[in-house]
Amino acid sequence: MIALIRHADAGDRNAWRHDDRERPLTAEGRRQAEEFPASLPAAGWSRVLTSPYQRCRETVAPLAQGL
Repeated sequence: MIALIRHADAGDRNAWRHDDRERPLTAEGRRQAEEFPASLPAAGWSRVLTSPYQRCRETVAPLAQGL
């Protein structure tokens, strides 16, 4: 099984004045990322792939740490 997900909340990209690759999750996004693993079916996940963008890595970090 493959799950394709979008990053959690990272705020308004137009308000971020730095390199967009470094835009982090907001507090709400961090909460979403923490809750994310419980929302996936227990399918025996064995691998997590992500974009190198900061917000994407932060989104899957709780899932990856659980593996």
